[in-house]
Amino acid sequence: MIESENMPENIVDYKSKEWKGYLEKKQYFLDNKKFLAKIKVELDPKLEELTKFSQQEQEGFTNHFQAYIAQIFGFMVNYFPYQSDLVDSLDFVTFTMKPEVLRGEILSFNGFFRIIPQDQIKALCDEIDDLTSQDLYLLRAKAKDSSLKLWSLIEGMQANDNMDIEPRYKLLGKLLRIAHTLPVSSAVIEQSFSRLKLVKSLSSGID
Repeated sequence: MIESENMPENIVDYKSKEWKGYLEKKQYFLDNKKFLAKIKVELDPKLEELTKFSQQEQEGFTNHFQAYIAQIFGFMVNYFPYQSDLVDSLDFVTFTMKPEVLRGEILSFNGFFRIIPQDQIKALCDEIDDLTSQDLYLLRAKAKDSSLKLWSLIEGMQANDNMDIEPRYKLLGKLLRIAHTLPVSSAVIEQSFSRLKLVKSLSSGID
């Protein structure tokens, strides 16, 4: 909904702007014609009916809708955890960064939740060093950008060697599984309530 040249490389750069004052930010948005064409494609084809309105009515709609979007955007840049150390550390599950960066992110994540006790941190670091010494290129290719599948392949590689030995990355595995249980949004929870409502609506109509 915003002109491409007005989009920053980092959304946090918008945090310094006051988005509730829409009229001051109107120049950031698509013009009236582009805006209506965009929402028709990306929101609902039925919105094409707006093109049958007068120019004044179209501008009135656009101004109100863009002001609403600007206010939501203002809440997003102020309240979403774009600069959270915890959120920043979660990409350790991909194991794509340099060893020293990976170690820092894992220790930061563990420091927040205290999953691995202090007396086992040395063992955790040993596991990290061992893993980063491995060539994971082929496993990453097989995983196809799925961090869970990548970890499954890493554990499977060890299992194929010896089924009886203790897991090679016992502490890392524990951290990784907990990291994957963290919801990235409330969408799943909201969808569950929506499904529950559908079930209740259907069952209430059964005699």
